[in-house]
Amino acid sequence: MPGIDLSLIDAACASPSFASYADGYGPAAIDMQRGWSEYLPEGADPRDPLASPLYAPDTAGVAPAFIMTAEYDTLRDEGEAYARKLIEAGNPVQVRRYLGAIHGFFTMPGALRLAREAFEDVAGFLSFRLGKRL
Repeated sequence: MPGIDLSLIDAACASPSFASYADGYGPAAIDMQRGWSEYLPEGADPRDPLASPLYAPDTAGVAPAFIMTAEYDTLRDEGEAYARKLIEAGNPVQVRRYLGAIHGFFTMPGALRLAREAFEDVAGFLSFRLGKRL
């Protein structure tokens, strides 16, 4: 998971946390919206499941997922909504909200104890899913 950012899963940018943490908690809502505008062609439907997996009609059978969210993050609610969608479809999912964290905390294990804890959580999940114990 390090180096892979799958946090942008809803181009509609309309979740409550998107509004609550729009500024001052890391990348601002305007930054996220700009990212989507650079990714999607003009006039594209932001709820097209090919761009926004949150709107996929069927998520049964997707790969096991570890979904981490940060308490103070514009993307928190959409990540947790996607986790619920995957769980409801019967997929193996582990989801954890890291309290006190901001977007991007996972990239700072050298400075943040919580990031090191998240790394341990990811390693444990991968170890279990790969059938090996650390």
